[in-house]
Amino acid sequence: FTINDTITIYADKDVNPPTTKIFYGFIERVAYISYPNQREKVKVYGRDFTARMSDVNAVETYNNQEISVIIKDLLDSYVSNVTYTNVGTTGKTLARITFKYKPVYQCIKEMADMVNYTFWVDVNGDLNFVPNESSTSGYTLDNSNVNYAEFITDRTDMFNRVYVYGGKYLAGFKETFTADGAGSVYTLYSQPHNTHLVVSGIEKKG
Repeated sequence: FTINDTITIYADKDVNPPTTKIFYGFIERVAYISYPNQREKVKVYGRDFTARMSDVNAVETYNNQEISVIIKDLLDSYVSNVTYTNVGTTGKTLARITFKYKPVYQCIKEMADMVNYTFWVDVNGDLNFVPNESSTSGYTLDNSNVNYAEFITDRTDMFNRVYVYGGKYLAGFKETFTADGAGSVYTLYSQPHNTHLVVSGIEKKG
């Protein structure tokens, strides 16, 4: 085994060759363990190709683009070995969205939340981007194919009180610029909130 090798795991009993893929990813670590005169072990560690989207940061601004078009461009620009055959059109066009050194996974999640979609990279290395609760794995787990199952419920992630703290608020910050005559879209230095825009001496709020 070599680091970055692509690996596929199948699950088929008494079937040769196996056909049911349950994992498709890449190797990140290989450990060799030896017990002299007893046995040898090789441990292989890796992640599926969803990790490819978490490992790279995007710096992009999109204007008047439909969400699926943005996702495909992000994958083409930043992510290798992940296709997008199953990225469906959402029908939602974003007037403007900016990603500044944000993992591609988080970029896609942000847009998925906007349209109530879910996404994952399947065992063929293809990104699926579909409406929530609209897809099925096609597998049923029962006593014919499960030897052991364990379900644990605990209160580890339950909270009685949640405190939210805000970040820096630049009250009164001003930025002045002159139109270049080429259009009406401008990139600002900060992320404005409760803005007041003055155009030719006339104040506009928005």
